[in-house]
Amino acid sequence: MKTIFLAVFLTSQIGWAGECLTTNVVDILPYIETFDQALELGLPRPLTTNHVSKFHVFSGAGLVVASVTIQDRWAFGFNATGYVSSFIDRKHSMTVLWKAEDLVPFLQPSKLTKTEATALAEKYLRRLGYCPDPSLPPIVKGWKWEAKGTSQGDPLPFFTVKFPWKEEPDIDRFTVEIDGLRERVNYFSTMSNEP
Repeated sequence: MKTIFLAVFLTSQIGWAGECLTTNVVDILPYIETFDQALELGLPRPLTTNHVSKFHVFSGAGLVVASVTIQDRWAFGFNATGYVSSFIDRKHSMTVLWKAEDLVPFLQPSKLTKTEATALAEKYLRRLGYCPDPSLPPIVKGWKWEAKGTSQGDPLPFFTVKFPWKEEPDIDRFTVEIDGLRERVNYFSTMSNEP
């Protein structure tokens, strides 16, 4: 029962007050806490405005979106229709790490295989209330790091799992980066909040 409630809660409109996206960070924090609970991110509890390092509201072409960063590490993006459309752990995600000094500490064997990373990504998507189309297999990419002046890369313990959209198989409906050391989500994005 808890999973069903969480799924309905997360796929409902997030950060909305009436007919427009709220610009009040206090109103958005409970949605971030629920997202954190589903993905087991490890955000500070209770989450307060003292933990917010950045809060931006963007508008244009009739759209309003917001972004919230917690302790300069966990960043959340809200879609114009009010759901969490992206998340990034800036301390661990391959989408932001690229310097040798950032990557060398991660040159360790992964605790997960590609198959296990895919299963973990699917598990976390279900916790968020999403159901990837089983008829479209996910695309899994393992990460490598090539030291300057070398031609052969060393594997990094991270996997990006992309789930195609049934209506447009060339478009990724979900993208989830799995950390093979911490067995957690480092990055999440979606094009739609439909279950």
